[in-house]
Amino acid sequence: MLVAEQGVPRDLSRLDDVRVRRIDCDPQLSESGALALGAQAAAGEVVLIAGTGLVRCDPWYASFARVLAARQAVAVGPVMRFESCPDRSHFGRRFVNEDLATRPLAGASAQAPVPAALLCAAHAAYNGRVLAAAGGLDAGFGSREAAVAELSIRLWRMGFSCCIAPDVEAWSEGEHDDDGVEEVGRLYDRLRIAALHFDDARLRAFTDRASRLPAYEPAAERLGASDVERRRAFMTAICPYPIARYFQRFPPIPGGPASRRAERLRRAR
Repeated sequence: MLVAEQGVPRDLSRLDDVRVRRIDCDPQLSESGALALGAQAAAGEVVLIAGTGLVRCDPWYASFARVLAARQAVAVGPVMRFESCPDRSHFGRRFVNEDLATRPLAGASAQAPVPAALLCAAHAAYNGRVLAAAGGLDAGFGSREAAVAELSIRLWRMGFSCCIAPDVEAWSEGEHDDDGVEEVGRLYDRLRIAALHFDDARLRAFTDRASRLPAYEPAAERLGASDVERRRAFMTAICPYPIARYFQRFPPIPGGPASRRAERLRRAR
């Protein structure tokens, strides 16, 4: 099954044979809400989550299914190329700091699946049974990018792996899937990730930094009105590994536009 927000990728005809089921939903739903609804209805062994920003993709099913069947990972994505830098290969995403700004991770060619801290929201496939057991995609996020990032963290904290299949490449319009999200929505998504996964000390430090931003009050109010406490209790129940273990394996990689943007935000008053 292909799950795509508000339509299907333009290059769907070039994807392998997959069963596509259209699910109509409330147009007021967020991107993550629409995707979560579709993922919940998915019954396939492999569930693909893709976005309309996907321009084209190599044949992917055989490679992804092989990785998933070999239990090398429970979630797999392609090497990404972006229209802004088509000659550069990217292997998933990484946080640039513990304020949860992210950027694509550039890399060289590889012969075997490459562990991915965060999968790209434009194109990623999941073991259907594990996706369901993990609680599916979190509908409480605003953007698709944040929802897929949180799911990646959750799977790692559950003891599973996410990876990039080096023999499959996909092209997307832009490096960020949340470029159209306003600052309150972007900060809300980061607050939600932190509330779901950070330990108490990290969460206090993150909240202290975030509270200096102009968008903090409306973002925090939105978070308080959400189901974040119930969802955090669920994370505690299913994730045996702490967030510290995740950051030990995937330490933030400073630098790049996302890091500079985050620095400007931290300095804002």
